[in-house]
Order: sequence, then structure tokens, then C-alpha cells
Amino acid sequence: MTLTVLMAVALFVAVVGMVMVARSPAGKQPTGQRVINAKPARVVTQREEPLWRLLTNLCSALDLVCMPQVHFGAFLDAGRGRGISSKLNKRADFLICSTDLMPVAVIELDDSTHKGREKRDAERDRLVSSAGVRVIRYPQVPARLVLARDLLDLRPRPPEPRRPARLDPTEFRDAGYVNRNSSLLSRP
Repeated sequence: MTLTVLMAVALFVAVVGMVMVARSPAGKQPTGQRVINAKPARVVTQREEPLWRLLTNLCSALDLVCMPQVHFGAFLDAGRGRGISSKLNKRADFLICSTDLMPVAVIELDDSTHKGREKRDAERDRLVSSAGVRVIRYPQVPARLVLARDLLDLRPRPPEPRRPARLDPTEFRDAGYVNRNSSLLSRP
């Protein structure tokens, strides 16, 4: 009888083992770690792609850099605080940077998915704007000239030329210089 019990237990263990193997997800490693079946995904949506192509073309001509789908945490340093990490986990459709890779603007392409989310979008805009990064929203892909005008406004302005200081004639007289013939300054 013990042999029969041992065979029944062995059969039961074998059946349970086969059921567990059959139920286990395909791709389970022997260590219990699951294999992730990853596949490539589009970085921008089909709706965003025309804007991305326009942006990359115009940005390269204007010495700007366009990066799609950038997490806020990659270009904002908001410190620590309640709820900050969840806000920094959001993504910008397009981040526009100067050539030294400092962020200058976030461009968002609003579509039907933004309907009813205006309050959330306004909060995101305040967060980005608080860092001095401009937010530009388009309800649809803008015309090339509109986009070019907006990007031109983002370029760093060249420094104003320095004007020579206005000369005070008394400073020259006190320093020992005199004005002869009102065109040349010379020592007496």
C-alpha cells in the first residue's frame, strides 16, 4: 500500500508541476524574472511628425536644437517637494534649445486629447514658465512662416554694441589736455 501511495503522490506532484509550467507566462526565466518583450515605438505620433519635420528644418537654419518627447525632469530642476516628481515625469512634445543645449521653449501640439484638460495644461505651462522657458501651444500644425516667426523670437539676441562713453571736456582739461583747433586733443 505504501508503494501505491508513493506512486499517487509522485503522479500528483508531476501533474501539478506540468500544470504550473503550462500556466506560467511564456518567457519566464528560471530565476523567476520575466523577459520583457519590447519592441520599438514611434517617438512622435503621426500627427506630430509634420511639426517635428518643420521644427528640425527651421531650427537647424536658426542655430536652435529641437528634441521630441523630453521629460520635464530632463530640463527642469524643481527641487524637492510634494508632488514635484509626478510633475517632472510629464513630457513636452518638443523642447527647443539654444546651441549650448539650454532650454528656451516648449512647443505643444494640442489635439482632441487636450479637450477638458485645460486646467492640467495651464499647471504644466506655469511650471515650465517659472523656469524661464517659454511655452508655445498650437491647436494644429502651424504654417511654416508662423513657425519661423515664433522660432526667430526664441533666438538669443546679440549683445547691443557698446557706445563710447560721452566725453566730458573738463576731464581732459583737468588731466592736462587742451583742445586745439577743436579737432585734436594734445598735451600742452
